[in-house]
Amino acid sequence: MTRKTPTSSITLEESIGDVLLRRLREVGLAHVFGVASDFNLELLEQMESADGPKWVGCCNELNASYAADGYARTHGLSALITTYGVGELSALCGIAGAFAEHLPIIAITGAPRISEIARGGLVHHTVGDGNFQNMMECGRQFSVAQARISPQNAVVEIDHCLRACILQKQPVYLQLPSDLAHIKIETPQAPFLVTFSSDTEMLEDFVNTAGNRIRLYTLETHSRDLKPDEGDRWLND
Repeated sequence: MTRKTPTSSITLEESIGDVLLRRLREVGLAHVFGVASDFNLELLEQMESADGPKWVGCCNELNASYAADGYARTHGLSALITTYGVGELSALCGIAGAFAEHLPIIAITGAPRISEIARGGLVHHTVGDGNFQNMMECGRQFSVAQARISPQNAVVEIDHCLRACILQKQPVYLQLPSDLAHIKIETPQAPFLVTFSSDTEMLEDFVNTAGNRIRLYTLETHSRDLKPDEGDRWLND
């Protein structure tokens, strides 16, 4: 789904790559894991000159995905940069594991040029059939939000995917075509914010009607920063 860039509060002109890196900094990421390749080099060049996050190159994409897995467990959020096709498919086992364990990973893949995608070109790292939706479909199985970034949707889709990653505690998938990282767009000056609140009335109603004992302990307990003893709630008759 394509979302229009909002027109309110737009006061900066930035490249798409700089917008993405700024958002990663604003959500607290100090490091990004991955493997360099021709489809993501423009973004990595921007990262080298940016004020963070720091690039952590790995020996292969599968190792990078597990490094991102570990970082998400210890820091609450992580990011991974790979290349289209062979690179992201190699990382997919780690992303699938993170999806199963409710670990928030921002999976960014450098894709072929937007013109090649539009014409279904014969490009390396693809299966050669002109289908540029197949990798998106692979990523869709193990992520809660997906987008192919364009100049028209970059602001909205980047924020949408980051918000979904943080709130739902699962991976998201972003494709960045290799020729778009340096394209300048209008962006909001305001920093990225995620706000949410619990419905206390609904929780109280649930507690009052649940019976004598409630045990709130699931596979998500650790990922949502709950200690085992905080997962148990005992109610008197």
